[in-house]
Amino acid sequence: MKADEHVRPVLRIIGLLTGYSVALAGLKLWMGHMAVSEAVRSDGWNNFADALYSVLLGIGFYIAAKAPDESHPHGHRRFESMIGLVVGIVILATGGYILIECRRRWLDSAPPVLHVGILAGLAALLASKLWMARLCRRTGERHHRPALIAVGKDQQMDMYATMSALVGYGGGAWGAPILDPVFGAVISLWVFKVGGETIAEHVHQLTGRTAPPEIRAAIARAVDESPVLFGMNDLRTHLVGPEIQVSLNVFAHKTITLEAAHDAEEDLKARIARIPGVSAVFIHIEPHEERKKVE
Repeated sequence: MKADEHVRPVLRIIGLLTGYSVALAGLKLWMGHMAVSEAVRSDGWNNFADALYSVLLGIGFYIAAKAPDESHPHGHRRFESMIGLVVGIVILATGGYILIECRRRWLDSAPPVLHVGILAGLAALLASKLWMARLCRRTGERHHRPALIAVGKDQQMDMYATMSALVGYGGGAWGAPILDPVFGAVISLWVFKVGGETIAEHVHQLTGRTAPPEIRAAIARAVDESPVLFGMNDLRTHLVGPEIQVSLNVFAHKTITLEAAHDAEEDLKARIARIPGVSAVFIHIEPHEERKKVE
């Protein structure tokens, strides 16, 4: 499958997410203005940050989909991680802005204005977030795009932010004005959490963190299933952007032919490459006296 064909469904979701987030931000900022509610406005700014990082992710996915070339022989997936790092910084900056606005609202003790329609609208938008969260996560899993899976998680976390906006606005309008800026600040904490996790994950991708234990266990099972090769040592896995590269030594009985060893190596490579997340496999075969587990 060509790179542009592989990334096209992902870009469609990113475009949908961008338009959706812009619409949500506009609606919630308008609602917050009408209701004089910092909690609702904070949720609107949170959605505005979603729209901004969606655009950045779209750029990152497009660049990452380019085929390997002389200057980037292992492909361009690290660009996706670089964009993801920028996204995390944008999210943190949004959290800081929300917190500043909540402090200003704290000093202004005027209560929010109750509008039943706004409460109903927030509840409806809350349900739409669940739909978007599932769509992003399913697409990310289908096309192995960790950044898009992270976006799906962020959309799910946004549901808690909207719940906080509902409680803060409703409570503030019904006699406890302090709840409005307090729950606006709670939303900023959700934003900070997502931003921090996003930065940490993409730093790991850029610095080549090893693969998780379940991936290493799956590689060991693939070696055990080989009818010719056996044993394994010097297993090394590391992230190249969001993808995993694998290198390992395995053993073959010294009497088998070169052709048989080559066929077994190709079969093992294919088995390991089918493990989700693995993009490249490098195998070194060593001759051995007998078939047994080699430490």
